Amino acid sequence: MIGDITKNLRRVQKELGFLFIDTDHDSETIKWIIDKVFPRCRKGALIGIHDWAVEEKDGKLIGKGADGVGGWDETNYLIDLIEKGELPLKKLYWTYEDDPTIETGFWLYDPQ
Repeated sequence: MIGDITKNLRRVQKELGFLFIDTDHDSETIKWIIDKVFPRCRKGALIGIHDWAVEEKDGKLIGKGADGVGGWDETNYLIDLIEKGELPLKKLYWTYEDDPTIETGFWLYDPQ
């Protein structure tokens, strides 16, 4: 726990095996994390995202927000990247699919 990560990058290890993301759910912060912190994750690192209220139905990502969007700007941005194949994550398990009261997604970092 290092506080506002966007002001504390110097305190983030150079190589990460685990990253847990629990932001204020704005798109600016998640973009910053993807740009500045994801490159520090080693291949196969475990990535967890809190408040990931998303499930997959017929190959489509459905969020708990209105009209199936993610509900948070952060979630909508991540859904968009995942659907475009632009986020180097391999899905492990999303708790929301089995228990909608728990909202966490887990992936392995899998850059090319």
